[in-house]
This record gives sequence, C-alpha cells and structure tokens, in this order.
Amino acid sequence: MVEEPGGSADELEYWPIPAYFWPIPAYFWPMSEPTPLPGIDESVAEEVLMGWLAELGYETRHGGDIAPGMPGAERSDYREVVLVERLREAIDRLNPDVPAVAREEALRQILRAESPALLVNNRSFHRMLIDPPEIEVARAEGGVQGVPVGLIDFEHPENNDWLAVNQFTVREHSHHLPDVVIFVNGLGVAGKASRVAIGR
Repeated sequence: MVEEPGGSADELEYWPIPAYFWPIPAYFWPMSEPTPLPGIDESVAEEVLMGWLAELGYETRHGGDIAPGMPGAERSDYREVVLVERLREAIDRLNPDVPAVAREEALRQILRAESPALLVNNRSFHRMLIDPPEIEVARAEGGVQGVPVGLIDFEHPENNDWLAVNQFTVREHSHHLPDVVIFVNGLGVAGKASRVAIGR
C-alpha cells in the first residue's frame, strides 16, 4: 500500500499532464537555486529519489527496460506517454461490473486527443480523472444508459498501480528525458528532474 505523502500540488511540474494526484514531498523537488552538495551528482540524487519512492510502495523501473523494442517494453513508440496495458488492466480491475465494451471505449477516450492545444487536452483529461466518463451501453429492456468508468480509485489508493520510472524518454517535436516520472494506473501524472548543484 502506498502511503500518502505531504506537499502541495502547486510545487509540482506539469509533465506531461496535470500532476494533482497525491504530490510527493516538496523536498524531492529542486529549489530555484540548488544547494551545493559535495560529492553528490544528479545520478545519485535520482537513485535516492527512486529509493524513497520504493519505500513508499511504488514499483520502480528503469525507462530503458520498458522502452520500445525491449523484451519488457510497455509502449510501442517513444511518442507514447501512457502505459496502455497498465491502464487497461486498471480499468478492468476497478470496473468489474461494467461491460467489456464500455471499458474498452473508456480506454479509447482517454487515449484520444480532443484538440491540438495541450492546455485543452490537459483540462479534458483532468475532468475524466475526477469525474469518470459515462459510456453508453445497451439496456436489456431496450435503449441505452450511461455507465461511469473510473480510472483511479481515490477512496482506496491501494487498488491503484503505482509506478516510478527513471530516464523515461519521450520524443515528438523535441526530446524529453525527465529523471523520474510517476505513473498511476499507467497514466503519467508527474515528472521531475532531480537537479543538484555539484560541490567543487
């Protein structure tokens, strides 16, 4: 079970989608002017952060191990920022009474970009997290009804899949390589570079 850490959402960097869900402690994130730490470089800080997350109950993986083309690949393209199979498994696990066709439609909606504008897509995604999308399914007596499909279990966080990945490469219009990305049910909700100032 993952313990709920402190901190505030205002202290998070938004990458690639809004990071509002249980931010990890503020001291994990760099200040505007990093304090020199003799003998500590960024790779060490990254390892420490991953260790802390593991202690909190996160599964930890190296980005290279789940990268496209690897035996343990969890995405097929470096442009993908959602771990689709983890998301599909979470939707199935959290919505056992929802028809399979509705669960698959919810997955399709979460992966679809509604707009070329990042801010519009972020807001749409945020709404789907806090207000589960209602998927229309056929009723036995005729007609259709909307069935909510939850993506994250906010009441019982132990039911979610918590994952921390370091060196998670994203390539689209530019190359992004955040040191650590936090995933909940396959959805990247926070990313941060563990910057430190190296003592000279």
